[in-house]
Amino acid sequence: GSPPAPPAAPAPAVDLFGDDPFGSDPFGAPAAPATAHAQKTAPPLNPNQIAQHKRWWVAALSANGGPLYDDGTLQVASKTEIRGSQCRLTLFYQNQSPAAINKLKVEIKDPSGLIRSEVSPLSDTIAGLGKATQTIMCECLKPVAPGPTVTISYVDTLAGSRNNTLDLPLVVSSFNEPITLEGTDFLNRWNALSGPGQEVQEVLKPPYPIVPAQIHAALQSVSLV
Repeated sequence: GSPPAPPAAPAPAVDLFGDDPFGSDPFGAPAAPATAHAQKTAPPLNPNQIAQHKRWWVAALSANGGPLYDDGTLQVASKTEIRGSQCRLTLFYQNQSPAAINKLKVEIKDPSGLIRSEVSPLSDTIAGLGKATQTIMCECLKPVAPGPTVTISYVDTLAGSRNNTLDLPLVVSSFNEPITLEGTDFLNRWNALSGPGQEVQEVLKPPYPIVPAQIHAALQSVSLV
């Protein structure tokens, strides 16, 4: 018959305490965890959405409130209540998606220093089809421009992370408090502005005739958007 098979070579010993005892796992587990997937990012706002936000801002500025923002998942509307230099601005958030919004962060930036503000806390999560409200108490400090902005960032469970900035419906003229005066009262107040630097007069002599109808047409053609 055929000669017997040679004996198998002994398996090499596993040194569990070698120079790098954690470099390999004798029990078969992977040496390093699997690489995590990068976080998904939602598409940016399209030109139509950006233009709509600008139109909403103008409307909210003149009407003391209204819609401000809509990215397809999150809607933001505002209500502004102003008395003199004081303001209470309320932001209303609505999640239009059946999935939750997470890691919601709202940051107000005011590089010109128009206002000082106190912002109420806001939950970092809005449940699917849920709503939230945030109040901003502020005071106008000085006549400067531009006004403050708000950056809204969150993670949409379905679409991914979003981060967008929009203007708040607050500018220096928002804090003007109109009053009604008779002619004599107006003149008395105007004449009281007698301090240095409180009144400036300048006479303009244009080289062409001034046509009021042309000025009216030019002012009507000016657009804030």
